[in-house]
Amino acid sequence: MNTNPLVVEELRALFRDGATPSRLIQHIVERHDEEQNCYSLIQAYFREAFGVNMVRGLRPLDKYQHSDLRDAFLNDDLLHEMVEKQSTWNRAANHRELGNATWLAGLTATSLDDHFHEAASGMAELGNLWNRLDPKEQAVIQRLIAGNSWKYEQVQILIQLAERLQQRVNELESQLKKETETAVDNG
Repeated sequence: MNTNPLVVEELRALFRDGATPSRLIQHIVERHDEEQNCYSLIQAYFREAFGVNMVRGLRPLDKYQHSDLRDAFLNDDLLHEMVEKQSTWNRAANHRELGNATWLAGLTATSLDDHFHEAASGMAELGNLWNRLDPKEQAVIQRLIAGNSWKYEQVQILIQLAERLQQRVNELESQLKKETETAVDNG
C-alpha cells in the first residue's frame, strides 16, 4: 500500500500540534475518501509516519467521520509507541528545529522489553533476598516493575497531551471571543 509523502508530513505535523491517534485516522480517511481498503492504508501510514507496526482494534472505517470517545483506547499504546520512536520520525526531536514549540519536547518513552531488562539489572541490589526467589518469582517481580515503569511513561505522555489540548482550547476560545467582539463592533 503506497502512502503519500505529503500526507505523512501532515500526520506528523498534526501529531506534533496535539492531534490524537483517532484524529490522525480521520485525516487519513479524509485524504483518501476513494480508497476501498482503508484498514491497510491506516496501517501503512502509521508505519511510515511514526514507525508503529500495528494499529490494533480499528472500528469499521465509516465510523471515523467524526470523533467518538470509543476511540480513546487508541491512545493506550499508540501514543507511547509514537513517542518511543520519535527519534526516527520527528525532525524537531533530532535537530531541535522547533525548540520547545511542541508538546513532545522533553518526552521519552522506552519499550516494555527495555523496562524489563532495566528492572532485572536493579534486582542485584536485593542480594541474598533476590537469590532466594525462584526464577518464576523473579520474573513476576520484574514484569510488575517493568509494567509500572512503562505505565508511568504512558501517564506522562497523556499529561503532556492533555495540557497541549487545553492550550488549543484556550487559543480557540480567544479567537472566537475576538471574532465575536469584531462582529458586535461591526453591527
